[in-house]
Amino acid sequence: MGIVAIQDTFLDSFSQLPKTEQIRAKKVIDALRGSERNQLKIERMKGSLDPKVHMIRVSPFYRMIVVRPEHEDVTLLVWIDRDEEAYRWAQRKRFVINKYTGSLQMWTSIDTVPEINEKPGLFANYTDHQLLRLGVPEDQLSLLRSVTTEQEFRKYKRDLPIDAFENLARLLNGTPYEKVLESVLEYKELERAFSFEKAVTSGHSSRHIAVITDDEILKVMLDKPFERWRTFLHPDQRELVEKDYKGPVRVLGGAGTGKTVVVMHRAQQLVSKKLKPDDRVLVTTYTPILANHIRSVLSTMCTEEEMERVDVLPIDQLAKQIVEKVYDITVKMVDKEDARVKSLWKEAAQNFGWAEEDLAFLKSEYHWVIQQGGAETWQEYLSTSRTGRKKRISRAQKKKVWDTAMWFRQKMEEKGLYESVDVLRKARIWLEENPDRYTYRYRSAIIDEAQDFHPEAFKLIRALVPENENDLFIVGDAHQRIYSRQVVLSKCGIHVRGKRSKRLTVNYRTTEEIREKAIEVINFTVDGLDGDTDDGIDISLLSGVKPEIKNFAHANEEKEFVVDKVKELLEEDLKPNEIAVLARFDHTVDSYMKAFGEQRIESQKIASDTVALGNPSAVICGTMHSCKGLEFRVVFLVEANEEVIPPEWELDSLEDEDDKKELIKLERSLIYVAITRARDRVFITSFGSPSKLLVKDHKQAEAKKMEEKNDSETAKGEERQKVVSSVSKEKLLDQVMNCSPAFFEQLVIDLLIKMGYGGSGTQAGLHVGGAGDEGIDGIILEDPLGLHKIYVQAKRWKNPVGRPEIQMFVGALMGKNAERGVFITTSHFTAPAKRYVKHVPQNIVLIDGKQLVELMMQYDIGVGVQESKLELVK
Repeated sequence: MGIVAIQDTFLDSFSQLPKTEQIRAKKVIDALRGSERNQLKIERMKGSLDPKVHMIRVSPFYRMIVVRPEHEDVTLLVWIDRDEEAYRWAQRKRFVINKYTGSLQMWTSIDTVPEINEKPGLFANYTDHQLLRLGVPEDQLSLLRSVTTEQEFRKYKRDLPIDAFENLARLLNGTPYEKVLESVLEYKELERAFSFEKAVTSGHSSRHIAVITDDEILKVMLDKPFERWRTFLHPDQRELVEKDYKGPVRVLGGAGTGKTVVVMHRAQQLVSKKLKPDDRVLVTTYTPILANHIRSVLSTMCTEEEMERVDVLPIDQLAKQIVEKVYDITVKMVDKEDARVKSLWKEAAQNFGWAEEDLAFLKSEYHWVIQQGGAETWQEYLSTSRTGRKKRISRAQKKKVWDTAMWFRQKMEEKGLYESVDVLRKARIWLEENPDRYTYRYRSAIIDEAQDFHPEAFKLIRALVPENENDLFIVGDAHQRIYSRQVVLSKCGIHVRGKRSKRLTVNYRTTEEIREKAIEVINFTVDGLDGDTDDGIDISLLSGVKPEIKNFAHANEEKEFVVDKVKELLEEDLKPNEIAVLARFDHTVDSYMKAFGEQRIESQKIASDTVALGNPSAVICGTMHSCKGLEFRVVFLVEANEEVIPPEWELDSLEDEDDKKELIKLERSLIYVAITRARDRVFITSFGSPSKLLVKDHKQAEAKKMEEKNDSETAKGEERQKVVSSVSKEKLLDQVMNCSPAFFEQLVIDLLIKMGYGGSGTQAGLHVGGAGDEGIDGIILEDPLGLHKIYVQAKRWKNPVGRPEIQMFVGALMGKNAERGVFITTSHFTAPAKRYVKHVPQNIVLIDGKQLVELMMQYDIGVGVQESKLELVK
C-alpha cells in the first residue's frame, strides 16, 4: 500500500463541509488507504499549472484535490470543496521540492505581478540569490520585489510557501540574515529530500503534512480538524519532542509559540517510545489550572496504561504530599499576606529589638535574600549575594536579621504554617538525606511554566530525578513571570550545555498586532532562566486588527460597552467559550458575571479545579492570574485602571524602591499573559484614568466626576456661598468637632436623609452608635420594611482616617452581609484608604470634613445663618 498523507489545508476545507459530505470524504480516504483504491477514479486536473494535481469525485457536487507525483506511490490530500471552488483553488497551485531548502512547498503562481514601485522594496537590501536560499521560489522573486510595506507582504501569505514566508518574516522582525540562513541549512542537512515521498515524510514537512499511518491518527485529524497541534508540529517542535538528549534541556519561547504543546507531545513520546515500561514521568507546572488542563488533554493522547506512569502535578502540591507523607505532619500553606504570618513577624521584630519602621526591610531581606538565595545556615546567608539591595547592612546587622528570621521560621513550623518555599526545601532535604528511598523518584521530569519556579523547586526536581539521558526537560518564558522569582539553573544543580538549549520563535496563537502590543507592554530585558538573557525574536504568522483600547468616565459605561460588544460577537457566530473576560481582581470578575447574567448571557468562571472549560454556551470569566495556559479567540481585559494595574495600595505598602520596580515588572508580565491569550482580537478597557503600563506617553485623561449635582441644589448652594463667602467653613467644622459624639452621629444621619437617601420617610434613619455598636453608627432604611439598608460610620477625628479603619468598616459590613456603606469623618482620608475602597466588593462612599461642611450648607442641616456667619444649630 502506498503512502497517503494529509496537508493542513485539507483539514481547513474539510471542517467547512456539510456532515453528509464529510462522511463521503472519509469513505474516499479509506478507499485510498485500502484495497478499493483501484476502484476510485483519480483524474488529472485539466488546466492546472502543476501536472501532479489530480481530482477525485466525492459526490455529484464535491471534489477532492490530491497531489500524485509520477512514478511514486504517494497521495497527498490538499483540498475538498464544491466543483467550481475546488477547481479555482487548485488551478494555479504549485507543489515543488525546493532545491535550496530541500522542503516540499505549496505556492500560488500569480497571474499579474504588480508593477515595481519607485519606492524602495521591502527586501531591496537582499539579492535574488539570498532570497532564493531562504526558500523563495524563483517565479515569485518579481512579486517580492514589488512589495514595499510589511502590510502588503502579509497580504501575500497565502500565495508564498509557508517556510519562505516564515524566513522572510524573521528578517523583517530583525533577525540577521546569517542566523535565518543557518536554520534553513540545518534543516536541509538533517533531511535532504531527493523524492516526493521523502519530502512528504520528512520532519521538515511536519508543520503542515501528516502521514496517515493508522486509523486512530486519521480519526483524530478528521474528528478534531481545529486541534491541528495534535497532528502538525513545526520542525523545531518535532526535534524537541523526538530527540534523545544526554542531559537537561532548556526550551524558551514567547507566548503562543507552542511550548505546552511540546510539553504534552514530549511526555507522550517518553512513555510510549523512549522509556522502560516501569519508568515514571513527572509533568509539573506552577499553577493547578494549567496542570489540570495538561492532564485532561494528555489523557486523550496516551493510553490508559501510559497515563498510569505519568503524574501531572503543580510543584507545590507535590512537595506538600512528600512532606506530609514522610514527616507525618499536616502542612498549612500560607503566604506573606496571611494574618498569622504578619502577627509572627511583628512578634519577631519586637523580640529582637527592631523598630516598627524596620519591619518592611526585615521581611524584604528575608524574602529576597534568605528565601530566594536558599540560605540554610548563618554562613550561607553571610555569603549570599545582595546585588540590587540598596540598603547596606553590617555583619552585626546581618546576624540580627538571621537570628530574627530563624526565630520566625521556627515559630512558623511549630504552628504548622509553611510558605511555599519552606515546603519545597523540606521535601528536598528529606530526599537528599534518603537517596535510597525510591517512593518519590521519577525517571524523567518535564517542567512547564519554569519561569515561575522558585530555585528551591528546581533543587527539589533535581533530587527527584537522577541524572540520566532524557532526565529533565525545562520549558519557560520569562516574559510571563508573574510570581516574583528568578532562577539560575546551574546554581540548582541543573546544567544545560551546548545544543540542549533551544528557543521556539514562531507564534501560532496570536496575530502580529497583538504580539507587538504585548512586547511593548513588557518594556524590559528578560532573563533566560540560567543567568543569561532571552534576546530571541518571535514572529507571528497571523495578521489581524490592533488591540482596541477604550477608556470611560464611569464603571457602568465600561461594563455596558463590554456586555454590548460580547452580544455583538455572539451574533457574529463566535461560540461563547471562545470569548474571555479577564480582570485583575476576583470581585471585578464576579461583577461582570452578574452583568452577563442580567442580560441572560451564560458565563463560567476559571477556577483552580477547572479540568476543562468545555461549556460551549458560556463566556469565560477569570482573573489575569488564572488564565495562564489557556487560549481564546477574543479577550477583554477589563478595569485596567491606573490604581488597579499595578494595585496602588500594594505599591504604596512597599518601602524599598527595588521591591516597587519588581512589582511593576510582574504587573507588566501579567498584562502580557492576559492579552496573549487571544488569537484574533483584544479589547482593553478602563474607567477613570487608564493604567500607565498600557499608555505609551503616560498622559492620563482626567476622570470625569462620578456624580452630577442637581441644578436647583447647586444654585441654592451657590447663593449660600455668597452669604458666607468670608467665612468660615473652618469655623463650622471646628464647631462640629466640639459637639458630642452622639450629636455628630445623629447629624450625619439627618444629612443623608435630607439628601434623599432613606426613601421610607423621615424616620428611616436609625442611630445605633455607642458601646457595642460593632463598628456601625447609623443605618438608613431605603424601604419601609428595611430590606435595603445603607450602613454609616461617623468619625469625629482630627487625625486622618487610614486604610486600617476602612478595613474594619468593611469587616463590619461583611458581618451584616451588607453591600453599601458611607464613612464620614471631620478630618480627611489617606491615599491608601481611598484606593482600598475601589477594590472591595461593597459600594463604599467616603466623605471628608470639607465635603461634610459643604453638604451641610447645601442641604440646610444643622446650619444657621446669622449676620453673614455660619453657626451650628444644636
